Amino acid sequence: MGKPIRRKKIFQVTDDIRTGQERILETTDECDSLSKAGSIDTVGRVKKFFMDCGCDGPPGGRCHEDGCGAIVCQTCFGHCAGCQKPLCLEHSWFVESPDRGRIRLCRHCRDKLVRKERWGKIARFLLSPFVRFEE
Repeated sequence: MGKPIRRKKIFQVTDDIRTGQERILETTDECDSLSKAGSIDTVGRVKKFFMDCGCDGPPGGRCHEDGCGAIVCQTCFGHCAGCQKPLCLEHSWFVESPDRGRIRLCRHCRDKLVRKERWGKIARFLLSPFVRFEE
């Protein structure tokens, strides 16, 4: 390859909520050069950086639980089934539901669900001498 004619560098960046600094997600380098045979050759390179979840897939979103701000891939990213808050895997609680299967909840919605179940059990216990419940 001969002397470079043109070089091009592209950065895919986002602002990191925790540090306030610009964070690089992916870089792309291209170099056009003139070969000895007279053709224009383009050589490129793409470098991906790992997401906070440890994956190198395409970014899915940013976690908004407790100021986490982690950027996670599309596989690890999801929303709370209760309040639709975007969540990473670290701040997700998974609950098995008989009608909806496995659902993802944030800490606040999970705590609300646990309180509701506990109050239901207490009410069933207190009413059990007077009312017969179906299983």
